[in-house]
Amino acid sequence: MMLARQYRLTKNEDFDKVKREGKPFQSKFFQLLVLNRGDNDQSRFGFVVSNKISKNATARNKIKRALREGARQSLTYLKPGYDCVLLVRNSAERAYTDEMMKEVMHALEGAGLLK
Repeated sequence: MMLARQYRLTKNEDFDKVKREGKPFQSKFFQLLVLNRGDNDQSRFGFVVSNKISKNATARNKIKRALREGARQSLTYLKPGYDCVLLVRNSAERAYTDEMMKEVMHALEGAGLLK
């Protein structure tokens, strides 16, 4: 199942604002940037997997799918009103999908975004 559009960051200016003003949290496979929007709308996610991680688009997409699924599974526990961007690290290329999905939940918990 896919992460619905309402839960995704889609505009470049949204990504840029979170990168500029977001609070960073370190994780094993990614850096989580969190920005409190100050409203009660759904929290949204964005994922950045650069060419430095892998030149292979299939590998980058596999990483994004795993992270999206982890974000989707955490939606029921997530506080509203936050924008989150996950900047993927090199270590994610060799990680298992379920390991990355668990790490998303762990990072959100560490950032204090879970109810």
